[in-house]
Amino acid sequence: MSQTLRRYPGLVLKSALQDMLYQFVLNRSWDGPSEAPHTAWAIQTYAPDSLASFRASRQQHDRLQADELTAHHTPIAFAALFALPLIVAFGFYGLVRRSTAAFALFALLALLGNAAICGALSIPSPRYQSRLAPLALFAVTLAALGRCLTRRTNAAPFIENIGDLSGRRCR
Repeated sequence: MSQTLRRYPGLVLKSALQDMLYQFVLNRSWDGPSEAPHTAWAIQTYAPDSLASFRASRQQHDRLQADELTAHHTPIAFAALFALPLIVAFGFYGLVRRSTAAFALFALLALLGNAAICGALSIPSPRYQSRLAPLALFAVTLAALGRCLTRRTNAAPFIENIGDLSGRRCR
């Protein structure tokens, strides 16, 4: 491996960046049946009473239907992912709370870091990025709630402080 890095540093970097970008947008609810033998070994070793249930499960026999979930989950995850930079920009211009924009930036950096690590150092797989996709949706939800709740004049005082870590009241 070290010789490959020495001889072809540009190709290695190009491949790592391609896999990172591919991993960044790769998102799906479910991969399919678990074919990892270490999973069955771990269950047999540490929870032998659960092995029969594990082997009889719908997921192990490819009978788990996740197509409907994926049809909803994937577009929502993509929309949330691509909304993160907008939320960060809105925070810069004062259109959303800075704490909400900071969380959106954190989520964006976490997703990019995850894509870099998993995409460049492993084989890109939907399961890696989809585990962090709820961070993006949570950031979008915070931004939307913050905008909606600040417009309400009859909001209870405890609701006015949602998403504002400084303790100041909503504008």
